[in-house]
Amino acid sequence: MTPRLRFAIPQFASLDIGRTIAFFERLQFRRVGAYPDYAIIERNGVQLHFWLCKEPRIPKETGCRIARPRESMASLRSSTPKVSSIRTAA
Repeated sequence: MTPRLRFAIPQFASLDIGRTIAFFERLQFRRVGAYPDYAIIERNGVQLHFWLCKEPRIPKETGCRIARPRESMASLRSSTPKVSSIRTAA
């Protein structure tokens, strides 16, 4: 039998580590580690890692979908900042 995968830790590019941490803290993630060029955040056992990147094209072309239980979607919608209110650093 093939062993099952138990988790994955995506790594994303960030143009500004501080702003990235602040954004995800508003989504109820907690900071696990923060350095000038790298950050780790976590929520409900899901970790996301971010590395500092100077090339704006790279963060725009990466992504990941994180599934959540249906019953939590309504509460998350009410606490999630509107994407239109968030500006990216150029």
